[in-house]
Amino acid sequence: VYIYPQFLDPNEASFYVHWCLCLCFWANTNLNYAEAVLRDPGFVGPSECGAAGDFCQRCQQGKPAGSHHCRICRRCVQNMDHHCPFIGNCVGRSNRKAFVLFLFWSASSLAYVLTITTIYCFDHSEAIVKHVHEAIDHLPPLKSTTLAFYLHRLINHKYVGIHLHAVGFLLLLGSVTFLMTFSLLIQQIRLICEGQTTISRLQAQRPRGK
Repeated sequence: VYIYPQFLDPNEASFYVHWCLCLCFWANTNLNYAEAVLRDPGFVGPSECGAAGDFCQRCQQGKPAGSHHCRICRRCVQNMDHHCPFIGNCVGRSNRKAFVLFLFWSASSLAYVLTITTIYCFDHSEAIVKHVHEAIDHLPPLKSTTLAFYLHRLINHKYVGIHLHAVGFLLLLGSVTFLMTFSLLIQQIRLICEGQTTISRLQAQRPRGK
């Protein structure tokens, strides 16, 4: 909202295409996030207790095969993958699809933001360099005592209609968040293709007898 109006010309069709894409990314990300947070992940209820061969020592009841006890939720979850602090809920049989879609739309949104921002900065690189020289013009020679003046002028100066601190923060935060989200998405896709969960894979890798 703060940066993009400077990137695009309201008189061009790309301006409205951009905002339609942003609305699509925003809606899908938030709807799937809400479903992952609010939906029952697959807690084992009374009807499932008798259909199982395993017994949970903590719940003191039976549980279906593939179910695991979550120490945070204090309940058994069917096909539990993990407890996610970002959604404040377990990822299990009933909300795993929403969780994966949330990761997909988040990664797509971040990739779009980073692409648009990077392209804009490259397209206006000459103007940005010119503005950098303007920002530090007439400043005293760079020393340890004048470093604060340089940083203040560089950060608060406007570059081609935008502030450097806003773009820098966006690129840094967006890159870190994208790498985290994309790596989680790839991990989930691999597990789903192999018919596994994070817990089942860890159990398979555990040495026998332990």
